Amino acid sequence: ATAHQNDPNYQPEAVEDVQTDPASVKKAMADSASSHPPRWSPDDSSATRTAEIQRRLAEQKQGDPTTRKYLSEPPLAYRQAADTAPQNELGEDEYKKERRLKAQAEGKKGGWFDWLGL
Repeated sequence: ATAHQNDPNYQPEAVEDVQTDPASVKKAMADSASSHPPRWSPDDSSATRTAEIQRRLAEQKQGDPTTRKYLSEPPLAYRQAADTAPQNELGEDEYKKERRLKAQAEGKKGGWFDWLGL
């Protein structure tokens, strides 16, 4: 790859097939009947299009609390919290809970005083 690096008279055999001139790019796209995506239009940002996209995204998400889309989802009656269940409580932080349970499982740590019976 570096054999002719400093040779100003060297002509590479590779054909330059990347077109950078805008006119030639447009001509090549027209000749090839390219299927590039169309350019942006103001209709792409309309409120109805945005609402339709949001509706489709919401439809794709599984677990809507008001509807049951698939049989694999539990029935709506199962999704209701029990009357005795605490509401709007975050509960204990998982990290703190893990540390507390670990400390309880270890119990009293053995040290020199425990061995000596003091």
